[in-house]
Amino acid sequence: MILLIGNNNDDTLYFDTRLNERKEEIIFNRYKVVTGILCNQSVIIVNDIYTNILSSAIVSYVIEKYFVLFVIKIGKCHSISKNFNIGDVVISKKVLANDIDVCDILGTQFGQIPNFPLYYDINSDLINLISNSFAKCSNYNTKNAVFISSNTHYSNVDQLKPFIVENTIFKENINDVVFESELYGIAVACHLHDIPFIAVNAVIGNIGGKFSANDYIKVLKRYQDIGKAIVNVIGEIGSSDVLRN
Repeated sequence: MILLIGNNNDDTLYFDTRLNERKEEIIFNRYKVVTGILCNQSVIIVNDIYTNILSSAIVSYVIEKYFVLFVIKIGKCHSISKNFNIGDVVISKKVLANDIDVCDILGTQFGQIPNFPLYYDINSDLINLISNSFAKCSNYNTKNAVFISSNTHYSNVDQLKPFIVENTIFKENINDVVFESELYGIAVACHLHDIPFIAVNAVIGNIGGKFSANDYIKVLKRYQDIGKAIVNVIGEIGSSDVLRN
């Protein structure tokens, strides 16, 4: 089963409307889970997931309840670099947290959970599958990015100063980073269960920048390209262990 996870219905509507054998259930008396068949593959869709804390809990539960082949997070992200424009589609190549500071424990670094990796690299096969699918389905070139994931919604760049000072990975990739709030929690859950994951997000603007209704419409239109590419990838998955290490 392939897990598609988003913040709201807009993020996953393209997939939901194309499901066969669609079913719904509620988990934890709160969150709607949609299951169905898409391109002959079993798919599960979960929305209303905000923050790394919640994403880690929900993804862990879903992985344990269903056989999950891999996880795709669809949504929106912010940037601080001129390399990214509103509506750009970015694919995660690495994810790290920027609101964890337990450096006095077991020699950890800023952004690291004790006994966990400092960051998570994304499965290269999954990156290539999705990148190639965009080129095939939409004649569109995506951009790869380091995803900085935090439970904090940043309203200005000054809030990032402690992280900029402490994290060398951030400084080395400063022109190729985007910001969101769920992927690190997904990464932790997938790390514990040994399954691959990836994020395919549309850039919604710069941190602290102005954002208009037209900008949002531009992002929603880009969701059509995201949907087509991911559906094509789902159709190309020929066996339940193709992406397992």
